Amino acid sequence: MDKQKAIFECARFAFKPNQLTYCGPDQNKELAEYLEKMETDGGLALILEKFECMVPNLEFIASENKIKNPFDEKVVEAYWIGNGLLSNIKKSRLYSYLSENPKLTLKEKLKLGGKLKAPANMHHSFHVFKVWQTSGFAENPQILKMIDECRIGWGQIIEFKNGTIKVLYEPIIFDKGNLIFGTLIEKNILCETKNILPKINDWISFHWSSYCKTLSPEELKNLRFWTKTNMEIHNIK
Repeated sequence: MDKQKAIFECARFAFKPNQLTYCGPDQNKELAEYLEKMETDGGLALILEKFECMVPNLEFIASENKIKNPFDEKVVEAYWIGNGLLSNIKKSRLYSYLSENPKLTLKEKLKLGGKLKAPANMHHSFHVFKVWQTSGFAENPQILKMIDECRIGWGQIIEFKNGTIKVLYEPIIFDKGNLIFGTLIEKNILCETKNILPKINDWISFHWSSYCKTLSPEELKNLRFWTKTNMEIHNIK
């Protein structure tokens, strides 16, 4: 993967929450145009640099792995999908980074320290499942829906027509006070990237029910591993 492709992949993961106004600058129209044309004059990277939550995390992963460019292909992959770069970050460094958040109370910092006794990491899902922790582990259907939509999901395509992909995927459900993967169900995913079309039986990733990329077997394995790891970490009461 070259630098340009890594930037485009990062943009696809960031596109939908930006459109929903959850994060990033008010430039979704421009972001969509770059993704549609698959060309850049450097402007796409400038838009991505304004994502206030994503960019510091990419910079941290890059810095801890002695990589200069936060949009390096392996850094982007580590954050959204998961790879070996996450394992290279020392827990002490991760705790220092995460605990610098001024919004965290002392109680939350102590709870965070407890989580880091487990194999915590800088994968996107670590931050998503934190919502479950900060909600007091309440079995709230709205929180569950938000977590399931915000994490990077994956599923196998069983139907694709009129810009909508139907996949089989494992939803996140409540089970005796914990979050677990449920049994396979169907889910509709929007394919808003017309220039890269997946095929029936492909495994794909999605964010807020929007197609991000087609997954290789290794990427699928890593995404499930890091997501499951972080879900189990945040199940710790």
